[in-house]
Amino acid sequence: MSTSDDLLRRAGIPVNHRECTLSEIPDELSYKNTLICYIDNMRENIQEGKGLYLWGEYGTGKTGAAAIIAKAALSKGIMPCWISAESIPSYMMEDIYFEDDVLMRDRIFTLEFL
Repeated sequence: MSTSDDLLRRAGIPVNHRECTLSEIPDELSYKNTLICYIDNMRENIQEGKGLYLWGEYGTGKTGAAAIIAKAALSKGIMPCWISAESIPSYMMEDIYFEDDVLMRDRIFTLEFL
């Protein structure tokens, strides 16, 4: 998956996770196959409203897995938006801008992949 720095920035993927790849996940970890299946069928999963719920102890690779999925979306022409759940209420109630003329709340509602 090769994506430009500008696309990675616009998607909000954290700088320290932009280099994460599926190949770095050991094959014996059961969730790797789940990621591969989700990515392989990403368009269908999105159309059906299917997502992934990532959970686990601190330092187990959740953020890296999310970055891999977001980069896969970009490589398929799907623009993701990386935001924390805690920030959503602020985006809904305050005028926080994504770009000069685009409010984050408006951007969130136009994305295929959040």
